[in-house]
Amino acid sequence: MRVACFLGGLPVADDRAALASGCQLCVGTPGRVRQLLEEGSMAPGGIRTLVIDEADALVGGAFEHDVLFCHSMLPERKQVMAFSATYPSRTLARIETMTRSPQRVAMCSQNTAALRAVRQHYLLVDVPGGECASPSDVALAKESALRRRVFASVAFHQAVVFCRSAGRGEATARRLTDAGYPAVFTAGTLPQKKRMDAMDAMRGFRARVLVSTDLTARGVDLERVNLVTHLDVPRDASTYAHRVGRTGRFGTAGLSVTLVTTAELSRLRELLASADGVDVALEPLPETVPADWYDYELDDDDAAKFDAVTSKTGAAPGGTG
Repeated sequence: MRVACFLGGLPVADDRAALASGCQLCVGTPGRVRQLLEEGSMAPGGIRTLVIDEADALVGGAFEHDVLFCHSMLPERKQVMAFSATYPSRTLARIETMTRSPQRVAMCSQNTAALRAVRQHYLLVDVPGGECASPSDVALAKESALRRRVFASVAFHQAVVFCRSAGRGEATARRLTDAGYPAVFTAGTLPQKKRMDAMDAMRGFRARVLVSTDLTARGVDLERVNLVTHLDVPRDASTYAHRVGRTGRFGTAGLSVTLVTTAELSRLRELLASADGVDVALEPLPETVPADWYDYELDDDDAAKFDAVTSKTGAAPGGTG
């Protein structure tokens, strides 16, 4: 089967060449697929199946117009499949208008989707100055707690650190690398090439930590990640669930830790309590974190790469470096 990937931010000429040489399976971002359909490079007449992954983000969000355009360009008789770990009722209703005789398949209930194998905790961060502290002081206190409290007590294979600010995230990645945790940064504001380089570094085990905005909260599979941390409270419960779902993949164990101030902890609890169908029991992170909460054996190849990436920096697997 001939497969091609079409991504915004990469040369469209390469996409046109791939389509001209013949393509049976097209994988792409909504905007780039729409562009190819509009200009005629992608012929819709022979397309019989439309797959919408991360449907709760693509239908009803900023991508909706592009998705609906692509849907309308395809033949009337087609199969439409939509996948998501979370399905708000409005999203489900919207998708069903795009299908004929829709059938629902639920692998598990929404309150367990992608979360069953992940232990979820919070770490209360003491910020000098308390409520009078500046956002910068809060950010630095959380970053210090991440290194000295979380990374020091969890012998993770790889980790994802979520934060909302791209500028802060990039600086955090630099400081983590300097502290002995090889880190890369990605965000939607970066060129596509830099984003792909960051993911390649994680998949090649040349980095142990991915610092990211919510760009990678969905649709990203990094199979060695067994620790997810949140430097900011997510904007909604769905985003929280998708962030947590970056670990505990395919039956492996995982750990999620949200670093919060007292005020943020109240907001996080309210956010999760009000979520549709989500039942999360958040507990404080214990002083000693049992390894069987998150650890599992790497295969020989990955174990060798892990030894290499940790020996280069001089940082112990769970130490402060």
